[in-house]
Amino acid sequence: MYTTSGIFSKKEIPLCGHATLASAKVIFLDAAENDILFITGEGLELPIRNNGDNIVMDFPVYDTTPLETPMDMLRALGLTEVCKT
Repeated sequence: MYTTSGIFSKKEIPLCGHATLASAKVIFLDAAENDILFITGEGLELPIRNNGDNIVMDFPVYDTTPLETPMDMLRALGLTEVCKT
């Protein structure tokens, strides 16, 4: 088990995927095991598996809430509507 944190100029973020992936790669270079577990500063568990040439990260799934896209945002992106697919 390893701990990880993403500390940026203003605050710590709950999960920094790129930094965690890079850390896992370094750990797997010398580790005998193919499965490791990272624990974030907020206690979030992130299992990671060395799958041959690939590193597989099992990210948590969060509940989502549908929102309306503000027209100002659409205009800033040069869009007039949201296409739901």
